[in-house]
Amino acid sequence: IHRLIDWCLRARSVPASFDTHMLCAIVLTWCFTSSSRPIRDRATKALTTILLVHPGIYGELLTLFEGVDDLYVLERLIGAAYGACCIDPAPERLRSYAEWSAACVFADEVPPAHHFVRRYARSIVEYAEHLGVLPSNFDQQKCLPPYGSEVPDFHICDEDIKSLADAAGDSAIRDSCIGHFGDFGIYTINWAVSSFTNVSLSSPPPLSQRQQYERFVEEEIVTDELGDAIEHLWSLLHGQIQLDLGGLTADETLDANEEDDAANESVWLEEVENALAIVVRQLNEDQIARFFEDAAPWLGLVDNSSAQESIPRLDVESVKRWVARRAYDLGWDSGYFGNESRSRYDGSRSRPLVERIGKKYQWLALSELLCRLGDNFWVNDGFERGARKYDLPLDLGVGRDVDPTILPSSSPAMESSI
Repeated sequence: IHRLIDWCLRARSVPASFDTHMLCAIVLTWCFTSSSRPIRDRATKALTTILLVHPGIYGELLTLFEGVDDLYVLERLIGAAYGACCIDPAPERLRSYAEWSAACVFADEVPPAHHFVRRYARSIVEYAEHLGVLPSNFDQQKCLPPYGSEVPDFHICDEDIKSLADAAGDSAIRDSCIGHFGDFGIYTINWAVSSFTNVSLSSPPPLSQRQQYERFVEEEIVTDELGDAIEHLWSLLHGQIQLDLGGLTADETLDANEEDDAANESVWLEEVENALAIVVRQLNEDQIARFFEDAAPWLGLVDNSSAQESIPRLDVESVKRWVARRAYDLGWDSGYFGNESRSRYDGSRSRPLVERIGKKYQWLALSELLCRLGDNFWVNDGFERGARKYDLPLDLGVGRDVDPTILPSSSPAMESSI
């Protein structure tokens, strides 16, 4: 395999027929099923190189691998095509690759549930549109999210996962996803889904504390006097550090005794209470209730570190169980793969170069989950900005694990670093 990959990486400088490169491309595409990251990454760049020489091979491969249900294959196949488009954005290549990719990924009502399959295909289409080579009748809207995936069912208990692990003959997937020592659950799933809310796209977007405060001000502040009172309260609450220092320098403050600190704090608290009383006197009963619900958290009248999160999040433990169940459902079984978890894999937190097959299934399950979440739930856009719809994997902090747009040089050191 390595000899074939090395030869294909030099395809632009070694003459060969279309049929020869086609046969090589088929083998390279099957390499994408591997759980060896170096093989998969080098094969991706090798296929990009072949597509630069024979662009038509991409369409042939999409047809040949149409029925393969391992989305590792389609992800890297379209990724290699994307790399070729970036390196050689010839109009005919971009036009045909955009049409082929869209037909493969976006023709059905719901695209394949892999976030980088969708992203690579969409990127090719958008690059073609940017350069003005898409056909006039091309429906680019179908390439944009949300895509209509089913809402994931998180009603899964630990006993369900234990039963699946027992039936599969190994608990490595379960142990990796669930529990206090589950590396994949702690370091990968937690982080990957942390941006999602549990609010459906069919509902209004949840508001951040700042947005709730701004809405209160816009709808309830009807007099200049009330507006000035709230601004004064804000300046007191957010000027606490300056008030506490009492005009002293940093060194002098460090030397101040506890009695002075307590006195400063007492003065500040009294000023805040008086300012708050001025605001409350100008509100009716309903407005007071809304003030403490919508405005107080952002003003700082409650401790934001202990206050209930204004934007509701997913139950991460339920998410972990969903990923574990889906990984088992993909077909992992000790009868096929043996006790792979007890072979050559270590317990490092870093993603290993060669992963067990069960870990590959976990990555596929997580990618499917991210697609389903992105199609159905609002994404938290930060402490101040509230929520928005999912658009790109980078919205979740998920970047590509290979760059097909950069091919190795002819130097052995460069090739070995892919």
